[in-house]
Amino acid sequence: MKKSNFIVFVLTLVSALLLCSCTQTQKITNEKQIAIQKPGWQLTWNDEFNKMDHSKWDFNDPFGKERWSELQAYDFPGAFEIRDGILMLKTEKQQAMYDGKMRDYTSGMMSTRKIFLQKFGWFEFRAKAPTGRGFWPALWLLDDPHVMEIDILEMLCHRPNVATFNIHWNDETGKHQARYKEYEGPDFSEDFHVYAIEWNKNVVVWYVDGIERHRSYEGVPQKEMYLIMNLAVGGPVPGNPNAQTKFPSSFDIDYVRVYKKTASEN
Repeated sequence: MKKSNFIVFVLTLVSALLLCSCTQTQKITNEKQIAIQKPGWQLTWNDEFNKMDHSKWDFNDPFGKERWSELQAYDFPGAFEIRDGILMLKTEKQQAMYDGKMRDYTSGMMSTRKIFLQKFGWFEFRAKAPTGRGFWPALWLLDDPHVMEIDILEMLCHRPNVATFNIHWNDETGKHQARYKEYEGPDFSEDFHVYAIEWNKNVVVWYVDGIERHRSYEGVPQKEMYLIMNLAVGGPVPGNPNAQTKFPSSFDIDYVRVYKKTASEN
């Protein structure tokens, strides 16, 4: 093949690959735009993770200190990656400073604190969990300052087929109260699943893939809350990583969407 013909061939191939990639990306975007519509609800906030959007998230730990004797360093720039419209909250076995001491693992935490808060509504995300002892992914809602909490999803990933739903509050005496429910389903690390809550003044209802799995009438928050997503590593709750725990690993999120009831549904 002549050099000039070879160059034309290469340029044609590259153009075709780029066109295919752009077409696939546009297809994914269009499919998400269709799926985002929810009858009876108005979209108030969302992230489809087409880019790292600092207008929607603070990609830092809002607490800035160790909790639950966890082993990871947060606030690590390399903990976030977007690939084909999927946000990967990544954990790696590497040293980094956090809260005044060197840690053996890095991971990510992000929140909408001071950016977006909402009282009542439908909160939904689509995600695939990691698997392995020591991993503790979650998406939760907090008030500010932190008194109440709704955990849309928590997982202890040595049990990748168990999703946990929690609600925390302080009673009239200021004593901490909590209720939780474990739902045993498929292996949530093998594919993406949709997790959601419907929250109104009387009840919080948890859904997995559109099916109700739990509800609580106790401790229902009556104030605005913000979103947090994170992947914790180690400590007494999930246990510490062992020889079978794979690094790097990630908590993969396809989207996060928040709605409120339309006027006709209130």
